[in-house]
Amino acid sequence: KAPDFENAIFNLALTLSSLGTIYSHTDQATEAIQCFSESVEMYEQKVQQTSNDASGYTSKGMAEINLAEVYTRQSHIQKAKESYRAALESFEAALAIEPDDLTAHYNKGLAHAGIAGLLIEESQHDRASAIYRHAIQAYDQVLQRDPQNVDSLYNKGVTFLTLGQLQLSFSNNGEAKEYFENALRIFKVAIDIEPDDVLVKEAGMK
Repeated sequence: KAPDFENAIFNLALTLSSLGTIYSHTDQATEAIQCFSESVEMYEQKVQQTSNDASGYTSKGMAEINLAEVYTRQSHIQKAKESYRAALESFEAALAIEPDDLTAHYNKGLAHAGIAGLLIEESQHDRASAIYRHAIQAYDQVLQRDPQNVDSLYNKGVTFLTLGQLQLSFSNNGEAKEYFENALRIFKVAIDIEPDDVLVKEAGMK
């Protein structure tokens, strides 16, 4: 009976996250926040009841990222930061169990980038730059294991592009140029792997 109960909790959490995504995409923030929050609670129940559940922690972290993104769009900056940090804790827990969990590494990068973006809004540029570099390190963990992972290449390229734009805004042309060259190199690699990926093409041509 226990495995069936655990599976029911997982399916409930997954359903709540899926509903949250629909609400988020249709600008129903209150409903999205409720669904993602309940999903996080369900995933927390699952990981508490199952030892060494890396996938449960990863799924929990992804729901926390979704929650953070809704809070960000609603300008609830502190709540967004808290959700991103909770996501990082979930991914660290997953990686402590399964160090090669590519989804956890990748989403860890997204969480770092999310926090960095919020810090830029608060004009904390030095802290943001440092955290963007943590995001790059997380994407590199994926690429060391899967060099053709286009999502990680794309987001790594976007992070370099963002760092370059940040340095350019302070007239640090030398550093900006280095970041832009790294972004260009990465976008070209991604386009070679997936030439029909419109997002990568558009970002690489900016």
